[in-house]
Amino acid sequence: MKTCERCFVDLEETCTQCPCCGEPIIDPEVAAVNRKHQSIRILSTILKIFAVIVLLGSIYYAIGSKGIQTLYMVGGGIFGLVLLWTLAEMEKVFIDTEENTHYILAAKKKGSTKG
Repeated sequence: MKTCERCFVDLEETCTQCPCCGEPIIDPEVAAVNRKHQSIRILSTILKIFAVIVLLGSIYYAIGSKGIQTLYMVGGGIFGLVLLWTLAEMEKVFIDTEENTHYILAAKKKGSTKG
């Protein structure tokens, strides 16, 4: 039997949303996986913030430079943005892969998929 985490009402196994408060009901195994990777998600967000800071910093310094240096500064900033953003997204891909693997193994354990 499931229980709503917000209002603690007992629910049927097939419920996906609490009838009292409207809270979506999440499988405990899924909730555990989501809590498991919070620090990696935060680091991914920090990487994205640094990526934008690198681009803005390069544009700021490019304004004061002359000639070809401006192109190099902006190009380097764009390269830094793409590199850091890609690293942040790679972390999310690894997390998603682990979550998908967890779901597949949980489904096989319950016997809902054949394989």
